[in-house]
Amino acid sequence: MSHFSVCLLSGKGGSGKTVLSLSIAKILTEAGVRVLLVDGDASTHGATYFFEREITPRSNALTLADLAGEQLSPSRTILGASAGFDFVPSVLSPTDSSAVELLTSSEGVAKAGARIASIASRYDVVIYDCQAGYSILAAELSRRSQRNIVVLEADAVSAAALRVLYLQLGRQLPANATWQLFNKLTEEERPLYERVAASTFYPSLPPIPFDWQVRAAFAVGEVPALTQRSSAFGLAVLRLLRKVLPELSDDLARLEQATVGDWFTDISERLMTLEERRRDLKYEVIEKARQSRLQRARVTSILGGGLAVIVIVLSTAVAVGVVPVSFEFISTIVVSSGAIVASLLYYRNTALETRIEYEQDRAQQAITEIEDEMKKYRTLILTDPALRELMRNQNDALAHEAGA
Repeated sequence: MSHFSVCLLSGKGGSGKTVLSLSIAKILTEAGVRVLLVDGDASTHGATYFFEREITPRSNALTLADLAGEQLSPSRTILGASAGFDFVPSVLSPTDSSAVELLTSSEGVAKAGARIASIASRYDVVIYDCQAGYSILAAELSRRSQRNIVVLEADAVSAAALRVLYLQLGRQLPANATWQLFNKLTEEERPLYERVAASTFYPSLPPIPFDWQVRAAFAVGEVPALTQRSSAFGLAVLRLLRKVLPELSDDLARLEQATVGDWFTDISERLMTLEERRRDLKYEVIEKARQSRLQRARVTSILGGGLAVIVIVLSTAVAVGVVPVSFEFISTIVVSSGAIVASLLYYRNTALETRIEYEQDRAQQAITEIEDEMKKYRTLILTDPALRELMRNQNDALAHEAGA
C-alpha cells in the first residue's frame, strides 16, 4: 500500500477540525489502515488534550517539539494510543514555553517537517491536524501533505476566514488535491450552506451533519463509536474518505459492509418509520386536547345538572309544604351546594388539565426528538448527489409499487 498524508486546515477556530481529524484516524484504523495522527497545533494543542491520560510530562512519548529540536532523545518513542492509531502530540506540556517556541520558529518547523516526513513512510496514512488560521507550521505540514481538507462552517465569517487563508496558503495547496468541507451542518442551515458553498475557492466535499451524540462524546474527551447506523456523523466521514482517499476505497467498502451494511436502505426505512410515528404523536396531541375539552364539558354538565336538580327538588318540597323550612335556609343550601359544585369543578378540571398537559408535553418531547433524528439523516442524504439520486429512485419504486 502506498503512503498518503492528509492535512486538515481551517480559517478560524471552532470549526471542528480536530474532531474530524480524530474521527478520520479512528475510521481508517477500523478499516485496517496503519494511521499516524500528528497534532500540528502549536497554539491550542487541541488533539493532545484527548490523550492526556496517556501522556504526562514524565512520559517518553515523542512530540512534534522533539522533532523540531537539535537532537532527538533515543528514549522517545511514538505513542500507540488506546484509540488504535499512533499519535504524535505537539508538546508534553502546554506550559513548556521552550517547546512551543521550537514550533513557531522557521528553523524548528523545517526540522520537524523533515523528520515527520521520514517517520511517515512507516504508515499508510498520516493525518496532520493544524491550528486554525495561518502559521508557519501549518504552511510546512500542508506543503508536505498530498491531500488537504479546509474545514469551515456554513456562515459568512467562516467564508471570510477561508478567503484570508487562501491568500496566505493558496499557492501551495494544489487545486486538484484540496477540498473544502462544511462541518456541523444542521437542517436549518442547509439553505445557507447551498449559497455559501458556491462562493468559495475549492471543490466541496459532502458536508458533515451535526450530531449531538458525537458532540457529547468529544466534549468529555472520548472518541465515540462512529461506524454504526446510528451515527450520521460517522457515515458522513466514511463517504468523505471514499472521496479523498479513493486508493483505500476497497478497505473502506469492506469496513462499511461489515459494520453498517446496507445503511442507506435502513436509514430510508427508519425515516419513514419516524415520519409515521411523528404523525401518530401529533394526532395523539390533537386528540387528547379534544378529549380534554369534551371531558371538561361533560363534568361541568353533570355537576351543574346535579346542582339544578337539588335546587328544583328543594324548591318543590318547600312549595308543597313537605319540607317546612324558611327561604333563608333554602338560599343557604343553594349557595353551599353551588360552592361545593364549583370547588369540585375546579379541582376536577385542574387535575384533568394537568394530566393532559403532562401527556402532551411528553408527546411533544418525543416529536422533537424524532424530528432532530430525522434532520441529521436528511442532511446526510440531501447534501450528497449520489444519495439524493438513490433516494429518488427508491421513492419512485415505492410509488410504482403502491400504484400497482
